[in-house]
Amino acid sequence: MSDLDIRYEAAGWRVRVEPDNDAESPDFLWESDESFIVSFHRQFTVTRKGLGSPEDIGEWEEDYSIIPLSAYIHSGVHLYTGTDKMCRWDSCQVGYVLVKKDIWLLRYAEASELAERIVGIWNTYLSGDVWRVVVEKLSCSGCGTWEEHDSLSCIYGEDGVDPEVERWAEHLASFNKGEACTT
Repeated sequence: MSDLDIRYEAAGWRVRVEPDNDAESPDFLWESDESFIVSFHRQFTVTRKGLGSPEDIGEWEEDYSIIPLSAYIHSGVHLYTGTDKMCRWDSCQVGYVLVKKDIWLLRYAEASELAERIVGIWNTYLSGDVWRVVVEKLSCSGCGTWEEHDSLSCIYGEDGVDPEVERWAEHLASFNKGEACTT
């Protein structure tokens, strides 16, 4: 019995999905100055150069829409925008979501919507809903040994997995029909 999540297999190729246990944080991956979070809580800290403490936020107000970031911290971290408490003991404001004004040309409401999406991605990461799609080639049919050919990591949310699997399945199907492989 195999616990592999194989989503496609044909002609000596397969595409499987696995949890990405080494996923990088959204902040590390994107390193964007257009929109990002900062958090100063002892159990959840994300800082930026020039934003090492809450006192530094005032220097960023001219160029950024600044939306309060709060967290419910109890057996994990769940982020949300605003300052309302989800639980009177385990939630508090921990930092801010910053959205650059001149690049996005956004009103505060639109900046808030973008902040919600950023927080959603962080919550996906914090909950461990990050995936890796692995493309393998059968290297020994006698012993059933597969070798990794390619992979894509840091897919945030399982809804992002299926399009990547479909892309590889289509590519491998055309490759198996004799069309040129362009990996």
